[in-house]
Amino acid sequence: MDYREFINEVKNNILDYMPPGYETSVVRIDGTMKNNSVMKQGLSIHREGAAVTPKLYLEEFFQSYEDGNSMEEVCSHIANEYVKHTIGDRTFGLNSILDFEKAKENITTKIVFTKNNKSLLRERPSKKLDDLAVMYQIEVGMTEFGRATAPVTNELMESWGVTTDEIHHLAVENTERIHPSSLSAMECVLFGIEENMLEEGSTYQQCGLMVLTNESKVGGASVLANSQILSKVSDVIGDSYYILPSSVHEVLVIPKEFANTMELTPKELGTLVRDVNAREVSKEERLSDHIYEFDKDTKSLGIVKESKEKTKDLER
Repeated sequence: MDYREFINEVKNNILDYMPPGYETSVVRIDGTMKNNSVMKQGLSIHREGAAVTPKLYLEEFFQSYEDGNSMEEVCSHIANEYVKHTIGDRTFGLNSILDFEKAKENITTKIVFTKNNKSLLRERPSKKLDDLAVMYQIEVGMTEFGRATAPVTNELMESWGVTTDEIHHLAVENTERIHPSSLSAMECVLFGIEENMLEEGSTYQQCGLMVLTNESKVGGASVLANSQILSKVSDVIGDSYYILPSSVHEVLVIPKEFANTMELTPKELGTLVRDVNAREVSKEERLSDHIYEFDKDTKSLGIVKESKEKTKDLER
């Protein structure tokens, strides 16, 4: 059975494995464009009266089938996972998404690499951030696995009657309120020590490599859209710094003085980022293949050109 046949088998039989209440539901499977133009096939089960319908991607389940699990075992697993991803609090439904006054407090930011997301960016409002783009999403609830989101599309923004600038301002503020930023020494992260040098009362212990993300460590690279947080990082460390885009979930911070002392050139750091991306980061979770610099004097973020490779970034 190939992947297309597997998808049809799931679509035709999944309701037999769902718990009571799903008998008359409508099953849909459609492609969704993810970060860096990764296309994934998503399963959604539409129940009458359900406020928000989750989407479960099927690639990993097909791999489970190919690894020797029976179709019955795989469908049972899919059904269990789908229920876990269902939002418990159904108060934030479609009407809340369509009503800007209800949705505006839940709009947050998402950072992507512009060149590899052109088709996605044509459908969604965004703000340019050098060669990155800031997109927006609505946080609609929590599942057993964390937050569930819905994208802000051009069509939705037009129905709200607001501008990209208005959405951007709200989203940056909301993101920091809902998912506060976190700056920790790499050693603390590796040893599981809780630390956030951005919190009031925290002291900066000089270190060469830090992790900048959010408290949930999901989508933490969105901190790059918040110039106030980037300025606060430079105030904490007392220096300009390089930013290594580890993934869409976190970035690494290296003070420029430390990099100079260790003779770490931007070219070498760019090579390091590309090597790690190629070996350890899935295409969907990659952010960029070169490094950035935040200047503490000009309070500006920009590409370090020496870190770029002549070949096309992220196209490998």
